[in-house]
Amino acid sequence: MEKLAGRTGSATTARRLRACCTRLIEADAQAFARVVRAGARQDRQALRRALTVATDVPCQVGECAQQVLSLARRIRARVSPSYRVDLDCAQALARAAKESAQALVAANRAWIRQLP
Repeated sequence: MEKLAGRTGSATTARRLRACCTRLIEADAQAFARVVRAGARQDRQALRRALTVATDVPCQVGECAQQVLSLARRIRARVSPSYRVDLDCAQALARAAKESAQALVAANRAWIRQLP
């Protein structure tokens, strides 16, 4: 989306969002690994802590996804019709990320509530 935004503040925003999303990929992998380890040890307190952190990551993913959607709406008029399909793809991926993040947050919170 950086290229579609051109040389504007929107391009800077797009770069910042890309960096955020890239960082969250690693954060999610680490958070998931902690959940798996705590579950394997059957350590309920560690599992609760790990699930809490694992819930925070998709919350951040959802926030980034919403920002991507907002940015895409702002730059749409400036994007050449030939490239709007790329913008449409970025929006579809952002919507999927947001929806997936919401599902993960709900599942993790339900799991935390079920822990004794």
